[in-house]
Amino acid sequence: MLIAILIDSLAGGGAERVMLTLAQTLTSQGHACIVLVLDDACEHDLPPKVPVFSLKIDNIVDRYFPSKVLASKLNSIEAEYGRFDLHISNLEKTNLAVAKLNLRNTLYVVHNSVAHTLNVRWLQPFKWWMVRQSLKGLSGKDVVAVSQGVAEGIARSPLIKPKSLTTIYNPLDLNEVTTLSDALDEAIPTEPYLIHVGRVARQKRHDVLFEALSKVKSPIKLVCLCKNVRKARKLAEKYGVQDRVILPGFKRNPYPWIKGAKGLVLSSDFEGFPTVLIESLSLGVNTISADCDYGPREILTGPLERWLVEPGNPNALAQKINEYIDESPSYSRPEILDQVGSSKAASRYLALLGDDFVARSPIKQCQASRKPTPLTTP
Repeated sequence: MLIAILIDSLAGGGAERVMLTLAQTLTSQGHACIVLVLDDACEHDLPPKVPVFSLKIDNIVDRYFPSKVLASKLNSIEAEYGRFDLHISNLEKTNLAVAKLNLRNTLYVVHNSVAHTLNVRWLQPFKWWMVRQSLKGLSGKDVVAVSQGVAEGIARSPLIKPKSLTTIYNPLDLNEVTTLSDALDEAIPTEPYLIHVGRVARQKRHDVLFEALSKVKSPIKLVCLCKNVRKARKLAEKYGVQDRVILPGFKRNPYPWIKGAKGLVLSSDFEGFPTVLIESLSLGVNTISADCDYGPREILTGPLERWLVEPGNPNALAQKINEYIDESPSYSRPEILDQVGSSKAASRYLALLGDDFVARSPIKQCQASRKPTPLTTP
């Protein structure tokens, strides 16, 4: 099969990382997978056998409304490789552009809470309009939610009436996570530390995280892996914890840092399916997480439920961190680790084609021996 994965960019986010994992998994299963991005920002290592193409949009109108350029690029790729059997579209901007093209065999992946994503109406009116239009465009489409919570939010939303709605957990290559965690990094602290991984955005609530840290009785340090170090440092200074927060910057490979931590903390107001919690648990590192919509309560089940905390409450988060440090809880392997294998997720995506799929003739090899390179255009 020839499969297109479409996404806004390959900037350093969770959705981008899991889609690269899906592309790599599909390729290893014998399919040909091409990743197509609207913007050429790239902060991830590219799989060696997966071609990545960028639209390279210069016109400002096309940049905000890229459907026409996207259609042209898809046509040029299909002229070289053959017709796509499946399109997997991700994130609001790309979903909006792809939905207007009415492509055959297309799945639209929703990575975040619908209700929370629309909470930018007064702060960013154009973004609010675009997100709203993107969600409305999914009506009558085949939609994939990355968690059961996200799926339930879609089902409740008056904006979307999908043709079908399926939950598929984000694909994770946990063996690769383990391998990457063994890499040496001399910058990793030798003293005990907690860790937070995530961009500095209101959704991630670094303000709650740093205020909670100021109330933690232990002098334990907090490592924050993020790109906007300057903004994070200003927030740390605001809450008087600048001497306790370590800011190494964004890491393409965060896993040695996670593996070396005493625990991982997630303080978000909302998520879709925070894979960093699963990656941390897969490395034997317990987590403390805001019980936000959605994902954490599907991940931290059984004995791990006690480490869920009310979102947006720095006092409750500080109390939970204090308990965690005092107790040093034994590791509890969560059931979710058995449900997020990349091969299982890839099979579920392909299964959604159902009886509509018709076997096709062999396709051209998609640069099968290509080494990771910067984004290219056809």
